[in-house]
This record gives sequence, C-alpha cells and structure tokens, in this order.
Amino acid sequence: MSGSINKAETAAALVVVAEGVIVIAVGWSYPMGTVARMGPGYVPVLLGGALALIGVGLVFEVLRSDPTRLAFSPRAFIALMSGLVAFAVLVERAGLVPAIWALVFLSVMGEKPVRIKNAVGISIGMSLIGVFVFIKGLGVPLSIFWW
Repeated sequence: MSGSINKAETAAALVVVAEGVIVIAVGWSYPMGTVARMGPGYVPVLLGGALALIGVGLVFEVLRSDPTRLAFSPRAFIALMSGLVAFAVLVERAGLVPAIWALVFLSVMGEKPVRIKNAVGISIGMSLIGVFVFIKGLGVPLSIFWW
C-alpha cells in the first residue's frame, strides 16, 4: 500500500457509485409499492442501492491501493468481440444453447494459456444455467436448439 491515492481506480469506483445513485433517482420516479406488491420502481431502487453500496466499498478498497498498469490485449478483445458476435448471430438461428456455448467458449479463448477442458466445461455449465433461467424460469420465447 502506497501513500498516494490511486486516482484511476478511485475514479472508476466513483463512477459505479454515481451509476447506482442515477438508478435510484430514476427508479424513485416510479411507484414503489410494497414488499408484497412491488411497484415498477421497487427493484431498480433496490438494485441501484446495492450498486451504490458496492461502489462505496470499491472506493475504500482502491483508494490507497498501488496503481497497476493494465495493458491492452488484442487477443482478449478479439476473443470477446467474436463471442458477442457469435451469440448475436446464433441465438435465433441455432438456439440458446449453441449461442451461449459459442459466446463463452470464444470469450475464454482470450485468456493465456488457453485451457480447452475448462472452456468446454464452463460453456456447458453456462448453457445449462441459461436454459433453466431464461427459458424455463422466465419463459423467454427462444428455442433451446435449432430443431
């Protein structure tokens, strides 16, 4: 821990706090309702408060941390962008499972060293979670597979 303030990370943490406050302000303009009958502003205010609290925690954590130099990685950027493009292209044409699998698998390719077993395992797990949360739980009208 150094004696100087880590300005870059502190600024980023303050942005998180500001985003939380903005979400609270926008959510507050909607009817709140009660816990039993939540209005449209209830969840945004709750999540905005959580985001602001996380941001405050981040401010205290990074305020006096040592500055780190982050290097841009073209490999990671290309892997993440190709995963997002693959998801966008595949989600309606091939189904949710292939789209999530491609998104996660291609995104993991940006890490060094590439661990194929981990990438496959994470892709399968996230695909299953996506099916249960979005299709089974929320009823999003997407096909699981193209057939």
